[in-house]
Amino acid sequence: MFAKFLRFSPPPQIVSEAQMTLAQLTARSGAAGLLIFPLVAAMIGLTIGAADGAVCRLLRRAVLGGFVGFLCGFIGGFVCSIIANIAYAPLNKLAMGQTGTGFGGLSTFGFVVQVTGRTLAWGLAGIAMGLGQGIALRSKRLFLYGLLGGIVGGLLGGMLFDPIDFILLGQDKPSSHFSRMIGFLVIGASVGAMIGIVELLARDAWLRMIQGPLAGK
Repeated sequence: MFAKFLRFSPPPQIVSEAQMTLAQLTARSGAAGLLIFPLVAAMIGLTIGAADGAVCRLLRRAVLGGFVGFLCGFIGGFVCSIIANIAYAPLNKLAMGQTGTGFGGLSTFGFVVQVTGRTLAWGLAGIAMGLGQGIALRSKRLFLYGLLGGIVGGLLGGMLFDPIDFILLGQDKPSSHFSRMIGFLVIGASVGAMIGIVELLARDAWLRMIQGPLAGK
């Protein structure tokens, strides 16, 4: 076995973590990988689901929307992430077999396949991230635009993941935290933008409060 990345001066480790076996570390990494999309989807669902009630200063509506958004995001994100992993696995295997002198040790074809697989997987994983508010408010339009926002954001986030990881940040690093963070930010921004578009399209007239607790809204 050859090491790809070495850190000669690692930070101090917790004793319990230092004593973990390779099997335990692998299991923990697998669990984290399985839960990361559901948790992100749940937090996006929570914030977007609670936004309408928070803006209107209706506590019950904000709590209900946030709870439904969190629940839909976590359950939907868990199911969609499993489907995404199933779709991603064969494309990733194909890409890893195309070695070369390009990005990440892949040939140009292998890199394109890798980006395609990641884009598809993230698009599938993003499906459930914007559904909470539409379900909570029983709005078909919000549901459809939230769905579209999650898919578009997932596709864009997945498409940017590997170029950022290999080209901008370089491949000599142990993880892809920055690429993953940017991808999640893109998904959240896309879902929020789509929900905002729905709010604009659904209005027949504009009413601005000039006095009272909702002044300026």
